[in-house]
Amino acid sequence: MEQQQSSHCYQIGEKEIIVAFTDAVASVQEKSVDELPPLYEWVDGEALASLLNHQSDVRICFEYAGTEVEATQNMICVHPQEPS
Repeated sequence: MEQQQSSHCYQIGEKEIIVAFTDAVASVQEKSVDELPPLYEWVDGEALASLLNHQSDVRICFEYAGTEVEATQNMICVHPQEPS
């Protein structure tokens, strides 16, 4: 029987948004932030921060480092992807 991986959600809090994203993914992947590929290869960090800081009703989803990341203004949810 396969074990289903669960989603992990984190409050963004006072962290910079980019730091919050990489910290959340690193935690789920059980890696250090330095082991992850650069986030800028997937998304424009400044645009991401601008959207989340200025739009209360926006939800952003993208794939990054073997996960699907979903973010709102206050929360980041990381969904591990099944290995292929």
